[in-house]
Amino acid sequence: DLTPAILERARRAAAAEGLANLDFAIGDAQSLPFADHSLDIAVTSYSLHHFPDAARTIGEMARVVKRGGRVGILDIFLPDDPAISELNNRMERIRDASHTRTLAREEFESHFAARGLRILETRVEENARSFDHWMLVAGSKPGDRPYVEARWLMEASIPNDAAWFHPRFAPAEDGGPARELIFTNTTLFIAGEKI
Repeated sequence: DLTPAILERARRAAAAEGLANLDFAIGDAQSLPFADHSLDIAVTSYSLHHFPDAARTIGEMARVVKRGGRVGILDIFLPDDPAISELNNRMERIRDASHTRTLAREEFESHFAARGLRILETRVEENARSFDHWMLVAGSKPGDRPYVEARWLMEASIPNDAAWFHPRFAPAEDGGPARELIFTNTTLFIAGEKI
């Protein structure tokens, strides 16, 4: 990670779990501070859509693993549709300015193939999320400009699922009007072996 505080938190978590077969390094995911073929495994989780050049990051992960080593990525993804991609990424950037671009599933697969990674497994998961919590995690609450703009776009996309968030209003528990906005983050787990 580029952030020492994040690495410190990871060290504490590893110690609490009794994990000793790992090390921590400050570094840029697009220029990993490791020698070629020096690691058994390289993984990233929910971060690829924050990197300016996802292909380069996947290339770095492939570079540092040994032949037979594994590369694993868990991240959000989109269908290969420019209109969906444009609106989805616009909403993600309103919510979090560090978001760069969500890849299509086909892009993950082609980046793996181009870097000599044989795909071992792919799995898709759909995770329902509360819009309010999603915004809160990014530091925005009702009334804030990003919250208002993203909520308007999310609600406007309900009729045709234009941003592929599958948004809907949760049924009210007390029989009153349903106003809690729920959506789905569709994630892809992809694992490959360096050949």
